[in-house]
Amino acid sequence: MSDRLSAAAAAEAYVGLPRPLFTRLPFDYRRIPEGLRSRFLAAATAFARKAPPFPMWPIEETIDVAPSGLDYSGHRFGLVLTHDIDSRVELDLIEPIRAHERSLGLSTSWGFVPEGSWPSAGLAESLVDEGCQVYWHDLTHDGRIPWMPAAELRARIDAIDKRFPWARAITTFRSGQLLMSGPLMDAIAGRFRIDMSIPDSERGGPYGSVVGCGSVVPFRFRGLLELPMSMPQDYYLERVMGLDAGSIFDLWTAKIEHIARVGGVAVLNAHPVWINPVHQPRSAMWSMYRKFLEVTTSRKDVLVTTPDGIESIVDRHVANGRGN
Repeated sequence: MSDRLSAAAAAEAYVGLPRPLFTRLPFDYRRIPEGLRSRFLAAATAFARKAPPFPMWPIEETIDVAPSGLDYSGHRFGLVLTHDIDSRVELDLIEPIRAHERSLGLSTSWGFVPEGSWPSAGLAESLVDEGCQVYWHDLTHDGRIPWMPAAELRARIDAIDKRFPWARAITTFRSGQLLMSGPLMDAIAGRFRIDMSIPDSERGGPYGSVVGCGSVVPFRFRGLLELPMSMPQDYYLERVMGLDAGSIFDLWTAKIEHIARVGGVAVLNAHPVWINPVHQPRSAMWSMYRKFLEVTTSRKDVLVTTPDGIESIVDRHVANGRGN
């Protein structure tokens, strides 16, 4: 009980972080070349070495001090494989990635931007039909949604639901760049059941420091099941910190061991544009991702599932009187 309250308190601090400067630009931040953006984040990360001691990166151990007690269908921990589709050009990368995941029998989750990379009903339904989950990824992905007036945000969400009736079944939300605010959290709680916007410990991101809720175990927060982003993201590791594919594999593997030890959920976000199976210069990252999947999902102690699957596990845990 106290550990989860500590995670919720840390999450409350996260949603109260100052608004990043780039979200105040008079133009869409994506007009700045990606290389320049990544160099700016790298400089900010280097400057942030004097960051507060909590949460430690890449592993924070003060909240998750004992196994969670969650029963992942007889396994020690859960693995949720997600892919943020940030732009329309990435839609063509879904099938090449799914082909490999499908060959391993994996159900993965795909996040689409309503005003940027929204899928057709046919694509969404085909993913769901093969056991995958579709989630709602931000609204425009321009970094401004957390500071949008609540009434406007609700109206735009409602408009998407009305225009695409199939989208009403979407239960899960993730904000762009993992940016979050209290008002946004409250707004999405009126529409969704699960949020994946708060990292356990993230370095190299838009807040310019090491930030997060400090836990790799799902917990209830502001009316939602919070499913922390518990695996360091590919973009920050490669483009901001300058790690090669082998080093990223080693870091992900070490984090998996920690998550297994405490009975948490490994939430991995592999962006199609960065693990790109089609573009030859990305071959090292694609090979690394394939190796990571093959090694990790062959473990006997892992349950590969979706956000909805994790929610069912947490609900059973509560129903059996083991927590809340």
